[in-house]
Amino acid sequence: MDPQNVPILTEAEKVIQICDAIHHLQMTPKKFINAFLTNADPQIAYKRRFWGTSTGWSSTHGIIQAVKAEVARTRDGADRWDAFYTQSVEILLSQSPPRGNFPLGSFHSSRTVQPSFFDPKAVSERDEALTKNHMPFLFNLIKRMLVRVEAPDELDEDGPVEPTIADPEQDHILNMDNVTYVADRNSAFSIRIHKACFSFGFVQVEANHQQPVASTICSMVAFTRNRRHNSMQLYNSIRFVAGGLSDQLNDYLHLLGITSSRQTAIRALTFLSTCAARDLRNAMTPMAGVPVGPSICIDNLDMEQRVHAHSIGHRTMMFHGSWGYIHHPHPSLLDSLDLSELSLKSYYESLQKVSSLIIQPSMFLPTADEDLHFEAVLKSQIARVMRHYIAEPSTRDGSIQIHPPSIDPIDCSPPNIKMLKLMDASDNSAEGIGQVIESIISQSGLTAEEFCSRLQVMDGDLGTIQNFNSLRALRTPSAHPEHNLHNISFQLGASHTLWNIAQNILTAHFGDPTKTNDLGAWHDLHALGIPSDKAVPKKDFDQMINNMEKIHEASIFHCLCVIMGTTRDQVAKTPGKIETRKWNQIIEACYDRFFSPEARRSTSKEASPKLFALLHRLHDFSTVIEANRAMKAGDIGRLVNIWKIWCIMSQALTADTSSTTF
Repeated sequence: MDPQNVPILTEAEKVIQICDAIHHLQMTPKKFINAFLTNADPQIAYKRRFWGTSTGWSSTHGIIQAVKAEVARTRDGADRWDAFYTQSVEILLSQSPPRGNFPLGSFHSSRTVQPSFFDPKAVSERDEALTKNHMPFLFNLIKRMLVRVEAPDELDEDGPVEPTIADPEQDHILNMDNVTYVADRNSAFSIRIHKACFSFGFVQVEANHQQPVASTICSMVAFTRNRRHNSMQLYNSIRFVAGGLSDQLNDYLHLLGITSSRQTAIRALTFLSTCAARDLRNAMTPMAGVPVGPSICIDNLDMEQRVHAHSIGHRTMMFHGSWGYIHHPHPSLLDSLDLSELSLKSYYESLQKVSSLIIQPSMFLPTADEDLHFEAVLKSQIARVMRHYIAEPSTRDGSIQIHPPSIDPIDCSPPNIKMLKLMDASDNSAEGIGQVIESIISQSGLTAEEFCSRLQVMDGDLGTIQNFNSLRALRTPSAHPEHNLHNISFQLGASHTLWNIAQNILTAHFGDPTKTNDLGAWHDLHALGIPSDKAVPKKDFDQMINNMEKIHEASIFHCLCVIMGTTRDQVAKTPGKIETRKWNQIIEACYDRFFSPEARRSTSKEASPKLFALLHRLHDFSTVIEANRAMKAGDIGRLVNIWKIWCIMSQALTADTSSTTF
């Protein structure tokens, strides 16, 4: 038939003719479709080759949806369709982690768990095996359920609008501890991005959020079906014990399949403690060619067992003990040193030279280069406040940096630390420090003679050092190193030094909160909403440093506003932009007026007592902030520069004469 003479038929007429042809061949439409999809004839298989590929899946999916729409038109049909889809349960039941002990199976015994079980790489490998190899159907199903489009009106626009200040040194420390910060998806910036994606028809897929949720649900299902599939649960049980989770809440989470029982966690910790003790003994074993032992850091620890309902034998008790760790120096550091200078002979020769050493004041005074570096430190602190709270330079090139120049940075590789077992002995007396040292020797696996036969460096706070010196004085004279303890050298740790000096500086500038006309540091804290009675916590080092940083940056902010003439203007929620040359001029002017030595010398205490106190507080607090940031950055040179400044400053601090004397 001539194609031009073929009658034009509607879709319905075409379907009727095809059905008539199928009926003429003694088949039904269903039989035809079934034969077309299942027949192995090469010609038929060739015609359906695209049905399951990406090329033909769109039309295949449309056919499935059309079948569903036709079947589900009635209630009975919808029920049968749902029953048909319950066959996917068979797929779920067929997929599960392998049985048996690890590594052939998925069971991790609390009596054989190793420290490597908690490595981030091992955790990632277990999650990948569960989601990709053992339970991929459930994992992909849950991930698809979590992807949804939210209307912009459903989003909460009351999220935080202040920009988050990034601290690169703190980020590096968090990365070494395997801690990840995820931005708030309800923040103003995230909401604007989501609205923009929605307006263009895109879905904001949060893979970082969906992956752990889907993986956790798969692990919960596997654990509920078989309690021996317990990798995530055992991992969480140890973390929950360390986090102080109560027994009642742990039992509830165990019921949900999120964690193992508390008894399992205790058994695992008991076995891990034996592994830690073995690793500690291996770490303390003398190394060939290394004449000095690993550094040991100790500190006191007070734990209170509070009892609400007192009775005979049940009262609140305070346990005084000690904790510590050993720190092996990095191999690259040992390779850069002359190990012969670390021997006991070199140590005693250096001590003998101390008696004839002539101490000159110039040893403690900063050099010209160190003065210039401290000026750069002060300007970097001003620039940091300027950039984060007021305005940013139009171009970063040529602007004053918010980080001071490096001097002597150390290798920032993760340290090799082995924890000591908690010791039921306090270092608050000469007898107590003796018990602590005996406990350390017993944990090291060495005899007292072996432990004291080499130079042993130890870190502690000021009280620990004084008590150790008292103990050593009581044991002198003695010819046995394990008795006279002369081969043990105690030094004040960097954090303890910062703690003592910072507390003295804060106390010196704190003022009297009972007098409203007293404009000490307490006044700034009160304006920031921090109660003055909680400003100098006795045992919270981080809070004290944070309070000092808040006071310091608030004071710098006010100084910058004075320079710019904007003290009465409303503070902008987001920093603006300023031409780089003008930006540098503002910082230079702020330094000259409030931070330079000339500014402090030209200010009279009698004529301007408030300005005099502010200028000296800015200088003193800047040293604490710089020491804290230098320690985070791992820059020994910057820290030593501050210590030289403190050598002079500490003589004027009367709050703690022990620290200044030491």
